Amino acid sequence: MSRIDLVTAMAASSGWTKVGADRALRAFLESVRTSLKRGQPVTLVGFGTFSVTRRKPRKGKNPRTGQPMLDPEAAREFIDMLDALHEKTKGNLAPEEDNMLLDLLGKLKMTFLEINQAVAAEAAKGKAKTRP
Repeated sequence: MSRIDLVTAMAASSGWTKVGADRALRAFLESVRTSLKRGQPVTLVGFGTFSVTRRKPRKGKNPRTGQPMLDPEAAREFIDMLDALHEKTKGNLAPEEDNMLLDLLGKLKMTFLEINQAVAAEAAKGKAKTRP
């Protein structure tokens, strides 16, 4: 069900106009977003709970050295999922939601790139030191 389908269904079941139903949906989504940004879960009895979960990055071990390291593939998978989300929601998001998602994707991609470049630079330094 797309956003437009939801607005249409809300209008039909409530007797509101589509404009009124759209305003109600936008107000609902903004309220949920605001609560989640504050770290407060939103519980709708009989429907579900919206909450933000913060997870630590997955850590692995370098098989050669045994040193702990971050798993860049897990980060790449997350960025790919957000890219897919952006593609699937094209045309269904409000302009500010679309801009927020694009901004987040851009920041994540830049951070990922910077971290990978730093890791590559460290690896190159390590290789240079071990050469005779």
